[in-house]
Amino acid sequence: MKILKSKEDAIDFLTWIATLESGIFEQGVGGLQTGENAYCCLGVACIITIPEDKLKYKVGNFIGGGYPITQSHAPEWLKNINVTFSFRSGEDYLSVMNDKGVSHPKIAKKLLKVFREDLDYWFQ
Repeated sequence: MKILKSKEDAIDFLTWIATLESGIFEQGVGGLQTGENAYCCLGVACIITIPEDKLKYKVGNFIGGGYPITQSHAPEWLKNINVTFSFRSGEDYLSVMNDKGVSHPKIAKKLLKVFREDLDYWFQ
């Protein structure tokens, strides 16, 4: 079953991958945003896919929550990607890999491998 339900979802997913690969954000651990410019891999997806005025913040103007599901305006694929990735790959959740220090570019590479069929469906 595809997690990326539309071409727009697939484009947002690829934008997330490119941003993770670019290294423009510091890697944070323990939450979606943990510093002025520090985000976990899932936090990067949140700032790309959720309009700024819809993001839920906590004290200090950091994005609140540990997972995208805590963000009510996150796209459905993003709310489910952490568990779906682990289920499909047999690896740790994305959040666990991030917090163990797997780099954003390495996570991006794993995401592309695991969700290749979803992407191929929309870009054949």
